[in-house]
Amino acid sequence: MRRCEAGGSGHRRLRGLHPGWRVEVGQIAAALAALDPATPYRLLAFHPDYVLNDLPSTPRVQAEACAAAARAAGLTRVSLGNLHLLR
Repeated sequence: MRRCEAGGSGHRRLRGLHPGWRVEVGQIAAALAALDPATPYRLLAFHPDYVLNDLPSTPRVQAEACAAAARAAGLTRVSLGNLHLLR
């Protein structure tokens, strides 16, 4: 997870979704929601490239399940990124 400036008004959280890896999106989202449920949380589809070129792209089912888990954990501003990479 990395921290990025969001127009000077706050921060947003980005999380890459690597296929086949155990993603603890619900736990991360719950921790963020405890701080501020309106924290923007963007889940990014993974694309195999360079060093990690042996992994497939993120499955759409996994991305949608992770977004649902983040919303269930209490975050209200959850979105998926790199949608064109979802298979």
